[in-house]
Amino acid sequence: MHTGLSIFFSVMALELTIGNDGAWNRLDLLWMQILGFVLYLPSGYLVIASIIALRHRGKSKGSDFTETTTIIKEGLYGRVRQPMSLGLAIWSIAFILVFQSLPASVLCIISLLCFWMAARKESDYNIRKFGDEYKDYMKKVPMWNFLN
Repeated sequence: MHTGLSIFFSVMALELTIGNDGAWNRLDLLWMQILGFVLYLPSGYLVIASIIALRHRGKSKGSDFTETTTIIKEGLYGRVRQPMSLGLAIWSIAFILVFQSLPASVLCIISLLCFWMAARKESDYNIRKFGDEYKDYMKKVPMWNFLN
């Protein structure tokens, strides 16, 4: 997850600095940029809502809200198992659409893959942590397919 976030923020910094100065070509198709900006809304919602749910329902013992002591099965987590990584993956796609450059596309695809791998690893970690209860939860709630 941290690698994906590092790449993600590097893309933003590169595009907003030297990318804006014309260091590389961009397509600049308005309809794609609009679609990218629209995708910021669901991605932001997924990340923020998952943080709030983890803080309020996760019953973490320490200051790290991601170290939950219970499985959250209601609300957003009742529709998608890994909403934070899904939100960041959607945000990566939005960056590709907004910036429309080769460096942004390559780096954002790599960050998207990092978020997907992090979600898979998180599921493995949660199986070890919560056991059969988490396996049952996995059968009911998809990792990223929130349209079910």
